[in-house]
Amino acid sequence: MISSHTKKQIYAGIIASSTCLLITCVLTLTSPTNIKAGVLTSPSIWPAMCRHFSLSVDASLEQETQRQIRWHRRHPGAMKDMTENAQLYLAYVFQQTREKSLPAEIALVPFVESNYDPFARSAKGAAGLWQIMPDMASAHGLEINDLKDDRRNVIKATHTALNHLLYLKRRLHGRWDYAIAAYNAGEGRVRQAIRASNKSGGKVPWTKFLPAETRRYLPKIFALKAIIQHPKRYAINLPNIDVDTYFSNSPIHRTYAFSQISDICKIDSDLLHKLNAEWRGHIFTEDNKTIILPISQSFSCKKKLSRIPMFSNRWARHKTKSTDTIKSLGTLYNTNPSTIAGINSLGNTKLCHRRVLMIPKNSQGIPPLSKDASLAAAIAATDLLGPTKISHIVQKKDTVHTISKQHDVKVGHIAYWNRLRYPYTLTTGRTLVIWKNVKANVRYTKYVVQPGDTLSQIAKQHKTSVNRIMQVSNLKDPRKIRPYQVITIPK
Repeated sequence: MISSHTKKQIYAGIIASSTCLLITCVLTLTSPTNIKAGVLTSPSIWPAMCRHFSLSVDASLEQETQRQIRWHRRHPGAMKDMTENAQLYLAYVFQQTREKSLPAEIALVPFVESNYDPFARSAKGAAGLWQIMPDMASAHGLEINDLKDDRRNVIKATHTALNHLLYLKRRLHGRWDYAIAAYNAGEGRVRQAIRASNKSGGKVPWTKFLPAETRRYLPKIFALKAIIQHPKRYAINLPNIDVDTYFSNSPIHRTYAFSQISDICKIDSDLLHKLNAEWRGHIFTEDNKTIILPISQSFSCKKKLSRIPMFSNRWARHKTKSTDTIKSLGTLYNTNPSTIAGINSLGNTKLCHRRVLMIPKNSQGIPPLSKDASLAAAIAATDLLGPTKISHIVQKKDTVHTISKQHDVKVGHIAYWNRLRYPYTLTTGRTLVIWKNVKANVRYTKYVVQPGDTLSQIAKQHKTSVNRIMQVSNLKDPRKIRPYQVITIPK
C-alpha cells in the first residue's frame, strides 16, 4: 500500500514536472543557450532545477510559505542579492544532488542557511555554505585549525551536508521534509515533534511542535522554489546562472601563495580566495593536494604552475633547516621577519624542521588578503564561535562512559564526534575530540548580520551606539557590513 503522504509527493512531482516543461520553453527563448557576441553560452540552471523539484508543501506550512513569497514580492531585488554568491557554487551543488538522486530543493538549502556565502558564520559556531557545526565537522573528518576550516570548502562541505541529509532521511521515516527540518533543528527536536503530533491523533500537525525558526525554514525553501517555477507570476527577475559547474578541482604538488597563483595564472585573487575559502591566510599547502580553479582557466593554469621554478623574482619556496630562524630567513631574503611569520601563519619564532614556507622577496610588510576589507576579515576570521574543542588523551583505565562523565557530555556524542563503533573500544594514547559549550564573555556578544540589516538598526536593537559597535568590531565604514558577517556587540 502506498501512504497518502507518498501519493501526494508523487502527484506533486508530476505536476511540478509538467509546469517546468512550460517554464523551460519560455526560458529557453530568453536565457539559455543564446549566442551573444558570437559566443555560445551555457543553458540557465533554473529550468534544469525546476525539472527535478519533487517535494510538496505540507498543508500546515502553506500559510507561512505564502508569507515568504509576499516578502520576496515586496523586495524583488532580494533574489539578485541572494544569487550573487550562488553564481560560483549553485551549479556544483545542484550537480551533486543529481548524482545522488536527491530532490533539487536540497540545492536551495544553502540560500536559507548562508546566502550561499562560504565565509558565513553563526553565533552558535556554524560555518560555510551549509553552516556546519564543529561537532558535525569532526564526525565527518573535516579539519578546523588556524590555517584552514574545511567547512568553508564548497566540495567537502557539500559532500558532508548531503550525506548528513541522507542519514537524517533514513533515520526519520524516509521523509525529506523531516530530514530538512532536522538539518536545521536537530534530529531529536523533529522526533519530539512527530511524537507530539502522533499523541494528538494527527489533529495537530508535527510542524506546530517545531521551534519558530524551523517553522519558517521549510517555507523559505518552498517560497524560493515557487519563485523559480513562476518568476513572471511573482514579477521577480531571476539572474542567469549557468547550469555547468563553474570550477574544477585540480591537483597540486607544491605550497603556493594566493597572490603568486593570481600573478602567474591571471586569475583574480579575490576569486581564488572565494573558490578556496577554507584557507584563512595568504597560502595553501601541498598537504591539501588540490586547488579549485575556474574551469575555463584550469588547464592553462596547471600548465603554467608546472613550469615555474622553486624560486622566482618575487617568491621563494623555502624548506626549513634545523638552524633556520625567522630572523635569519628575513636577512636571507631581505624581508621583514614579521612578514614571513604573518604570511605563513607562524604563531611564534620557532620553526618546525623541514616545513615549507612561502617567502616574498624584498618585502617589508604583509600585503592585505583583499582590497575589500570585509572580505579580508572574513578570510582571516579565526575567532571560532560556538562550542570549544577539547582534546582528551585516552588513559589506561578510560572508557567512553568515564570520559562522558568527566566532561559532562553524552556517550553518543563522543561516539559521533570520533566515529566510534559499538562497543566503543578505546586505545590508550588515542586523542578524542570533545566539544563543550562554554559561557560567552559577559562584556560582549556576537551578532550575525542578517540580509537587510543596517548598523543603526543593530545598535538600536541591542541598546548601544553605532560608534561603540564599530570600535569593538574594528569596522571602518558603517555602510560596509554584509549579510552573515559576524560583528561584536558591547553589552
